[in-house]
Amino acid sequence: MLNVDSDTIIGSDVVTKLALRMQNPAIGTAMGQLTAGNLSDTWLTRLIDMEYWLACNEELAAQARFGAVMCCCGPCTIYRWSVLLLLLDQYETQFFRGKPSDFGEDRHLTILMLTAGYRTEYVPDASVATVVPDRLGAYLRQQLRWARSTYRDTLLSLRLLPCLDRYLTLDVIGLNLASLFLALSLLAGLAQLALTATVPRWTGLTIASLTMIRCSVASVRARQIRSLGFSLYTPINLFLMLPLKTYALCTLSNSDWLSRSVAANVPHGGGNRPSPETRRQHRTLQNFRQLRWRFAEQILRAALRRWWWHMTAFVAPSDRAHHLS
Repeated sequence: MLNVDSDTIIGSDVVTKLALRMQNPAIGTAMGQLTAGNLSDTWLTRLIDMEYWLACNEELAAQARFGAVMCCCGPCTIYRWSVLLLLLDQYETQFFRGKPSDFGEDRHLTILMLTAGYRTEYVPDASVATVVPDRLGAYLRQQLRWARSTYRDTLLSLRLLPCLDRYLTLDVIGLNLASLFLALSLLAGLAQLALTATVPRWTGLTIASLTMIRCSVASVRARQIRSLGFSLYTPINLFLMLPLKTYALCTLSNSDWLSRSVAANVPHGGGNRPSPETRRQHRTLQNFRQLRWRFAEQILRAALRRWWWHMTAFVAPSDRAHHLS
């Protein structure tokens, strides 16, 4: 079965290339390479197109090398129909904190495929063009949805990682810790600037050097000099994406952004209504999950506040007075 988003255009040979990859019975799903269909609209669409190239040809290609693309993206993905039928009930009954969760369908279905023992693949020469946000506000709202989806499904995939190649465990942990370390470096640099009135040169130099190395490698591999321009994404990542990811992590239970309403009161399959005892047990389980995750969120917020207090208190009052004078 081929899934194609309504705002995605595929080439005449994409279906053939994906179907050829599915001839291997060990593969459950495969995806093609994503590009921005509205590439020339704004500066943001150009940056997103480069972001897609890096994500597909570095992150996803490396994961595919070890047999498990962790998210076969929705714009154009092919699924093995026989396996999809077996996973349909699990796919349609996804919950988070006791509430129906109908976002991040592509990542959730990919995890179900891997859990069932099938490989997930990336086909780089099956290129498709999808419409991307051309305004910063729409892009940030999209990234907020994707960040929440990523964090939720990462929690679900932790039990799966021991069954996969060790590289994939390192990859999943590294991708999540990289944002954390980058945020800590940024906060430490800002604290140094605010409290000591000195420019954090080494922090800025390290971030700039790593950015240029990555963009230079991408430029050589893609044979496109414009990939060097992706370095302009760094300020967006530092000052917009990092706070957004922190907010997403602290509000995982927030589902107000969902674009589709969920008929939570209609049982799956349209059969008879569950008994009062079953409904009572389900409500008890929902309440327990909500309390557990609310407690975890409070611990995270308290830890962040405590860390910030230590960052602002590491300079003695006398030192502050000295710098201010």
